[in-house]
Amino acid sequence: MIEYLYNAIVASAETDIEIVAKVTSAEGAPINSNCNLVLYDNDGAEKYIVNGETVDTNGYWRFVIPADETRGKKNSRLFYCIREGNKPLCFKEPVYLM
Repeated sequence: MIEYLYNAIVASAETDIEIVAKVTSAEGAPINSNCNLVLYDNDGAEKYIVNGETVDTNGYWRFVIPADETRGKKNSRLFYCIREGNKPLCFKEPVYLM
């Protein structure tokens, strides 16, 4: 299960979590290369980087968080940020694991 609530994500822990996002520049132009999704713990420490896979040339990306990265984390919260290379494209947003 995965559910989006604005920029927050609610997902089932201990399963692969697939996130698809349209990634654009501040001007709205699609970003089609070098995107990743970073997971952070509650202290803001970087825990895991998911290299993205382009879905099309309109800026759509697919990120898959493997089940092993959420094992033992039921009923917890992490944070995510999408980056272009090392440049954050958004603030850290919550991922609630059920």
